[in-house]
Amino acid sequence: MDINDLLKDLDSRVFGSADDDKDKEGDILALQKAWVSELTCPEILPYQDELLEQLRDRLDLQIEEIERQTAAESGTVTSDVKFSLLVIESEVERVRFLIRSYLRTRIAKLSRMDMHYARNTYNLSQEEIKFIRKRVELLSHLYDRQFNMRSWPENLKGLEDDTGGLSMVTVPDMNSPVIFKVVRPIEETVQLGDETIELMQDSIYAMRYSAVQKFIANGAVVML
Repeated sequence: MDINDLLKDLDSRVFGSADDDKDKEGDILALQKAWVSELTCPEILPYQDELLEQLRDRLDLQIEEIERQTAAESGTVTSDVKFSLLVIESEVERVRFLIRSYLRTRIAKLSRMDMHYARNTYNLSQEEIKFIRKRVELLSHLYDRQFNMRSWPENLKGLEDDTGGLSMVTVPDMNSPVIFKVVRPIEETVQLGDETIELMQDSIYAMRYSAVQKFIANGAVVML
């Protein structure tokens, strides 16, 4: 039995069918794309709740398979079983790495633009909303104690002041440049100043984020 046959056998025992295996690989690819998009887009994108839930369920199945194979050997693990366990454990760690990377990227954005997302909680999970609100609460308490802000004039106490047209709140730069690939036909053109650009499928472009934001949302383009 070669490596491909072994992997198919493991997947059939863990996931039950070839269709389930295809779904698994599709979910992993979708998470990779979501992670890259979070890395390159200036704003927080919609939280992939359903996708993460499916991947976590599959991780549980793989961990159960590891425990089942280990228990079935009754302390004596053959070389074939060792290799099977190694393959499953490697797959588990790969998916865990992707999930951690995706979540850490989102947390980094939230921490950098905490005041903004404390007021704009769309696209956030319930856990992220709790995190950002607690973070802002702790920061406000810290600044109050550190700088005795209670004694300051009322108009200087706020952490969201925009006096003089200069805001204290860091917001996403919607005009920052992004690189993307068109993966589905787009009938609508993009207007950049006096130039009209037609986005061709399978082509790669670089332009400001705000010009292609809606195409990212509907999946017509993927970030690179």
